Amino acid sequence: MYSDLLDEFFEKHQLKWEKYIGLVCTDEWIPQPFLADRSDADNLKEELIDLQVNQGCQAKFRTLPLSVFWCDQLVAYPGLARAALEMIIPFPTTYRCEKASSTMLQIKTIARNRLQGGLLHDMRVALTNTKPQF
Repeated sequence: MYSDLLDEFFEKHQLKWEKYIGLVCTDEWIPQPFLADRSDADNLKEELIDLQVNQGCQAKFRTLPLSVFWCDQLVAYPGLARAALEMIIPFPTTYRCEKASSTMLQIKTIARNRLQGGLLHDMRVALTNTKPQF
């Protein structure tokens, strides 16, 4: 009985799972930027060459964890760092989900609970990235 339910579940979600099961880093320059062949990063060759000759970056790479190293390179090598972080951190969207739920908890306090209907509008304003134009 349970096996039938699991089979049905996996059949329905097979397409969703397939894109995550085969998730393998094919870009060798991400885990080993100083040993990788420059042809691996097709559109980012110049940044990769600059990174590979930078002695300071090599020293940081030896001492820092991989994700911290690539976060440090966001200013100097933005293309490389963004591409690397997209592969290293596969689920960055959970941050927005967590931020939305904590914002909703903050908005929906006992004092504000008396305000009916305006909670979603308050949440939209609290989560927006738009700066106010005073």
